[in-house]
Amino acid sequence: MNYGAFMAQAAFFWTRELIDKDPVHALAANLAALRQWPFSSHERLQIAMSFANVMSRWPSCDDPAANPETQCVRVTAVAADRISEIAKSAMPLAPSVLLSRINYLIYSGRHKTEDGRAEIERNLALAKRHASLQATTWLTEAAWAGMNGDGPRLLEAVRRGAPQARDPEAYYLPQFQTLAASLIFEEAGP
Repeated sequence: MNYGAFMAQAAFFWTRELIDKDPVHALAANLAALRQWPFSSHERLQIAMSFANVMSRWPSCDDPAANPETQCVRVTAVAADRISEIAKSAMPLAPSVLLSRINYLIYSGRHKTEDGRAEIERNLALAKRHASLQATTWLTEAAWAGMNGDGPRLLEAVRRGAPQARDPEAYYLPQFQTLAASLIFEEAGP
């Protein structure tokens, strides 16, 4: 093992150690590992998940509902796009890469643009083709359908995803049950 690879592993240790406790420092450790040894596909793939973890746990500074007195995160579109490129260079069809990018586009508001919507649709199509047995694919599909008021698409996502959520821990099953319970069915007229 060369020195760069060794130092990258040392930095990456902190990514794994901090991912649940301190997402921002975990992302910083992940970036440090990439600077030390940019050739490792493991660290490049993890960057998408580290970034998604930060985005899901910290409010955006650009969100008008965010409390200005609390800590928040601001990520430029250029930085987010670069993180996506790095992750895709490791595994372009990995569900974690595709779905974390979709979540970022929604979280950042970029889903409101034509390019953002098109990228979400492309990534969802890839995820459904390559990760159809993962509950997270269908949860993301259902969320996107719900945001767009597409009831039949949402219903199909719940129908396809709920059986995948029946893992031993049933981690995703309550999310599908909540989705299904929120659906309102109207009787078709004559």
